[in-house]
Amino acid sequence: AMLGNPRTHVRNVVGNAFFAPVVAAKDLTAAVIESAADRVSGGGLGRSKALLGPGSRELLAAAWGDYANVEDQVLGSGKYSDSANANRSIQEGRAIFRNKALETARRANSRALDLEDSWFSKPHYAYALAQYAKANHITAKQLKSGKGLDRARAYAIREAQKATYRDTNAFSQMVSDLGRYRGNNPAKKGASMVLEGI
Repeated sequence: AMLGNPRTHVRNVVGNAFFAPVVAAKDLTAAVIESAADRVSGGGLGRSKALLGPGSRELLAAAWGDYANVEDQVLGSGKYSDSANANRSIQEGRAIFRNKALETARRANSRALDLEDSWFSKPHYAYALAQYAKANHITAKQLKSGKGLDRARAYAIREAQKATYRDTNAFSQMVSDLGRYRGNNPAKKGASMVLEGI
């Protein structure tokens, strides 16, 4: 009921839109700092960001096109799921409601939330990948080929997930694990019950 509430969708879209300029400012600041640190260190810094100007359109277009190869990974972390480490295909395949109408509505709502996030995760991914590529001398042609991009893609996926609140960090994993705790420790069991109630 909470996730199906129209206010949840409005908050999701508005929250993602509101955070976009903050991410852009963070990326600009980090690119300037990394560039300066790289000069001071004589080029020994492992960079992840570079300033993108009008000459970077081809790089951005190639990074935008690469999103199709990683969309499942970008949307894979559990922003709306109670088990962040669960296999996504298992999560999507399981039925929560026995009533077919409720289950259909639940699945449609989940797809809508993912779609809303994808509106924002795609540009975040493309920009992060293009910045990484420029900072590490990866060309648009190399991006289009898709070869040897594991580190670049992993970085851009992580950035897109952080920008759309889909990343799993140590704290969120601890809360998720605690919420599923079924052991005999009374303190952990109590905390688990409280988290399930929330």
